[in-house]
Amino acid sequence: MKILHIVISRGWHAQVANAYMIISRQKLLSYNLHVITLQNSKLLEKLSVEYPSLPITTFKHYNSPKLALIISKIIKREPFDAVHLHGYNGKFRLNIAKWTSFSDIPIICSCRDQLKNGAGVFRFIWKQFSRVVVPNKLVMKSVINEINSELPIQIIAPPVNIERFIPAIKVDSEVIKIGMFARFDVIKGYPYFFEACQLISQDVPKSRFIVAVPNFNSHESELNYLIRKYEIADRVTVLGNLPNIENEINKLDIGVIASLGSEELSRIALEYMACGIPIVSTDVGGLPEWITREVGILVPSHSASQLADGIKKLIADKKLRRKMGINGRNKVLSDHSIQVHCNALQECYALQY
Repeated sequence: MKILHIVISRGWHAQVANAYMIISRQKLLSYNLHVITLQNSKLLEKLSVEYPSLPITTFKHYNSPKLALIISKIIKREPFDAVHLHGYNGKFRLNIAKWTSFSDIPIICSCRDQLKNGAGVFRFIWKQFSRVVVPNKLVMKSVINEINSELPIQIIAPPVNIERFIPAIKVDSEVIKIGMFARFDVIKGYPYFFEACQLISQDVPKSRFIVAVPNFNSHESELNYLIRKYEIADRVTVLGNLPNIENEINKLDIGVIASLGSEELSRIALEYMACGIPIVSTDVGGLPEWITREVGILVPSHSASQLADGIKKLIADKKLRRKMGINGRNKVLSDHSIQVHCNALQECYALQY
């Protein structure tokens, strides 16, 4: 099978990580691939090193006038079975659909975000897609509501690298380690997490907290302010960007997500589960679809006290933590492996439209 992947982001976030896993898996399965991505992107950096023979075409900017010509030439030159679009920039992604609509090649769009007001203006371009792949019912509903058409939509659960994120054997300890791994951003709810840490510290003296903050260097002063404000400096370990994040996840007893919104696709939730770590999470975005009561505890957002209560419930029940951890790992193996994901994509590519 021959697939053209177009990945339209320079950074490294859940959508790009998913694209990378899909490309890697399809290479393993001997797919014939071509990738179009931005210059100086994280994806280009990784693919160039790991797959030096992989055909990759780059462009400078989202609005490059040459991009339409580049895509058109590649599609005319090579008989692809499908074009697979990945990325954040919605208007740009839709323009690609318009540029590729001259061919009979199925156009698959991976849409991870809820559509915002105004997307319906581009309804005529959305119709160029053969199928839209979404991670959950939340995003599917937003696409249906905004576009208001019979656009073919398929839910395919996001993948996680089950060979990298593997539960580690833990040594029993009286110290309970609670972690939150997220960039520093208003939407991630760090003030609520740190206030919850303060409340937990008062009742559980042997609790310790770990935060892994990829953009720590840009927000060190803000983090230190919050840690001082909630008087937990002696309880918190702050880590920066982690190349081997699975090692630190496996040190935890409980993983926390304190987000106030968004989270249509939460990579860290799946990574906690893959490592067998029970989760306490706010009930925002798509999280309730993945974090069921079998694998974790959901609490309302914007409430440090309820976040603390959920964490304390797991601290007090070692058997429950272990049961949730096992269930989480099993759920990832059955629903979120890259093998399962790519099998579903293959059916999507091959489907007659």
